[in-house]
Amino acid sequence: MMPIHKETHIGSVTLQVKNLEKLVTFYTETIGLQILSKRQTSVKLTADGKTPLLILEGNPELQQRPMKSAGLYHLALLVPSRKDLANVLYHFIETNTPLLGASNHRFSEAIYLQDPENNGIEIYRDVDRKDWVRDERGKLPAVSEPLRCTKSFSGKRYKDVESSARKHGHGPCASECIKYRSS
Repeated sequence: MMPIHKETHIGSVTLQVKNLEKLVTFYTETIGLQILSKRQTSVKLTADGKTPLLILEGNPELQQRPMKSAGLYHLALLVPSRKDLANVLYHFIETNTPLLGASNHRFSEAIYLQDPENNGIEIYRDVDRKDWVRDERGKLPAVSEPLRCTKSFSGKRYKDVESSARKHGHGPCASECIKYRSS
């Protein structure tokens, strides 16, 4: 099997949503995307002010998909560094955003959550390819280990982060990561 070229990436994702206004608010205020363009029944969202990442198409008649049915598992948003991932996690804790989990896949580290209409979201950072751990056949193992947060997650310590994370119902990983968040 030929490996996927390292410059391969997916462009924008389009989601059909029932409550367009509510989802635009979530993706701009909670996730941090910006409105690129807006029409009566659709909104294009961006991270860089130029490239559409997420297109929301509103349809108030839309029926919510059952949780374990076929469809998009989650959309993934890549952040540049571990520091950026820590900043995202800090924002989620401070805004009391419910999280589904945080995983180390050995080639990426990710935070998982859902939008108000139960669409899955992964916010992740890639581990440098030179640090990937391969098995004896040279393959990347499919792993999903708990995200371990250490001082290397970033640099600057924050006071009272442990209590802030616990107050919002987040576990020790979130607390530990936030202690080392960089500004």
